Amino acid sequence: MRKILITTIALAVLLFSGLLMSAPESKADILKVEGAEFYTVVKGDTLWHIAGRFMEDPFKWPSVWKWNPYIRNPHLIYPGDVIKVTKDGMELVKRAAEPPVVKLSEEPVVVLEEVRPPAPLVKTYSEQNLSIWGVISKKDLDSAGTIAAAGNGAVLIHEGLDIYISFKDKDEVSVGDKFSVFTRGESVSHPDNGKFLGFMTERIGSIIVTDVSDAADTVTAKVLTSTSEIYKGARLLPYEELPAEIAITESVEGIEGMIVKSLGGQVLSGEKEAIFIDKGSEDGLVTGNLLQIYRERASVTDPLNTSSSLILPVEDLGVLLITDVKENLSLGVIIRSNKDIATGDLVRTMGPLK
Repeated sequence: MRKILITTIALAVLLFSGLLMSAPESKADILKVEGAEFYTVVKGDTLWHIAGRFMEDPFKWPSVWKWNPYIRNPHLIYPGDVIKVTKDGMELVKRAAEPPVVKLSEEPVVVLEEVRPPAPLVKTYSEQNLSIWGVISKKDLDSAGTIAAAGNGAVLIHEGLDIYISFKDKDEVSVGDKFSVFTRGESVSHPDNGKFLGFMTERIGSIIVTDVSDAADTVTAKVLTSTSEIYKGARLLPYEELPAEIAITESVEGIEGMIVKSLGGQVLSGEKEAIFIDKGSEDGLVTGNLLQIYRERASVTDPLNTSSSLILPVEDLGVLLITDVKENLSLGVIIRSNKDIATGDLVRTMGPLK
């Protein structure tokens, strides 16, 4: 199970800075009009490159990119598109007259005239042990083993101590197998419909199996590591190394979801804090996906036509990096926040990194 969070995105910014330095300079004209710059997209441009060029920070584009409700699928840009850049952000204001397409069967498929940048690496937030947090489904929890007792009868279990562990199917366990020790935290339910989504978990150590005897119902193991007190009843799952860094991974699905809980239970969350969302692997989400965090604004009456309403742009709140994924619940860390983020705020994958 991956349980990883971020300390900083400095490494990613440095990687993208190098990418920007090596990217070919666009030969397209930049039109300046009353505090705004109108930039025409050329082949090889990406939103990351454009944000780095005009905003001096390629990671800024999800925070400053404005969705024009009259343009379908604003995640994608094409040569000939016109982007308006002001101090407040970037907006796609004109589509190319003839974006390139090719027909496969009955559905037209857009051929992107862009170069995908390499996936940047983001270091985990191990200094505060936030990487030990994760989520678990009821199915995985039901299959997890448990610590039955300490070998010497002690209440508090520590590193180097022999312990006895129990599994539903002892025959699947062998000498030398390693397991992560974790405790189950609060359950997570959907704030709208009350549907149960999973449990919060905290990884507190690791063990290794030393004996599997046919003469006993339990398995003998030794505690390898512990980050906090371990007691009888702590649960076990197959061991996975906590990675030192995580690669941003392109989302292959257009996923929209909701923030259902913060890791610490606080009402409002900000940068470097962890939150849970109501989407997971069943929806196509994977570790490393980036999601925009946003809030919808209420529509307003059109002053020129009072019988109709105007759809206002969404309020951009920040960017979320997914760090641990289960079937219908995922944990992520906020890598950029523009303002306070709350339960009920919305998230959506930001499209290909182009």
